Amino acid sequence: MSLINYIKTKIIIAGIQHKKKTNPFLLEEFEQHQLPANASELLNNSYYFGGNNTQGESLIFRVAFRKHLCELFILYTRNGKFYVVDNQEYKPGECPVQVHCEKPGELWKCTFKGKMKEDATGELFDSSFDVTYTARLPIFDSLYDADSTGMAKAFAREKWNKSFFTEAMSSDMGMASAIDRDKNPDQIKAEQRQNEQHHYEQTGRMTGSITIGNETFPVDLGSVRDHSFGKRDWNFMNNHIWLMAITDEGQTLNLQLVNYPRIKRIYVGYTDLQEEKNYSLIDYQIREYDHNDGLGSDVMVVDMTFNNGKTYHVKATREVNVLTPFDGGNFYFQEGIANFDINGIKARGTIEYGFNKDRSRWDSYDNK
Repeated sequence: MSLINYIKTKIIIAGIQHKKKTNPFLLEEFEQHQLPANASELLNNSYYFGGNNTQGESLIFRVAFRKHLCELFILYTRNGKFYVVDNQEYKPGECPVQVHCEKPGELWKCTFKGKMKEDATGELFDSSFDVTYTARLPIFDSLYDADSTGMAKAFAREKWNKSFFTEAMSSDMGMASAIDRDKNPDQIKAEQRQNEQHHYEQTGRMTGSITIGNETFPVDLGSVRDHSFGKRDWNFMNNHIWLMAITDEGQTLNLQLVNYPRIKRIYVGYTDLQEEKNYSLIDYQIREYDHNDGLGSDVMVVDMTFNNGKTYHVKATREVNVLTPFDGGNFYFQEGIANFDINGIKARGTIEYGFNKDRSRWDSYDNK
């Protein structure tokens, strides 16, 4: 790292530390967050729950509420079969998934009643689930708990000037943007607060049952949940990767990489493998990956180093995959389930690749 980039990195880290001190994590407020009545089209309030075991069972669902839309994804695998929800968009008030916070930071109830489709045959089944998520570890927030290196290095790589900061701060990265500066300071502050992006995750366990057709199966899976709210413009992102591995004991390893037009290779992650708490990702090196014409790699290999001093060699092998479009196809996920080998530890979980429809915007994830 050059001296200039070193200095820029230290400046960004100092700024992040200042924000952490002046804007505390508000557990109850964040957990109970709802879209405001005057929400813009780009505001989002989304929930993800993913449970897995190495015997081939997974239940993954994401529900996101917007002003005029509910985005939904459900994937269930068992005994070599996998099922997906039959529709991925609903009108407000018609979403078949309900999530409710029973106790902030500890307990959530989630229900579904609708149609699931068997991927191999296309056959539709009346389906439902009723599951409870119980936390095992405290929340891990991408600002408050993550090591700041990934964000700071991404900012430091770029040429700093007025246009850079104007565009960077107008993204869905958490800072407000294209706000009408003729508005009074209170209006500006209110818009900044609404636009600010929050994202946090938590390790726990999902229990309950799921019914597909006339068969009911128990659910008892190590699980990760996340909650994101604030501004999310799918078309602003270039591409991203999310790996989330869960062992049968419920321990997790997580990596997120994202490229924006002016800020590239932002990374964050954590693990509690062989530990009693989460440790934050401080560095990574991708050993095997290819965009694969917008499909992403069937096999991805990455080395991940955490702030407990441990480095894990992670191999993810994709088993199933579902195309999930957003914003009219401007951005799409290749949403998959993978089997993981992590220094010989077996795990299973999410392998998610996101791509803008504009192929010219797909960037590398090389951590240089």
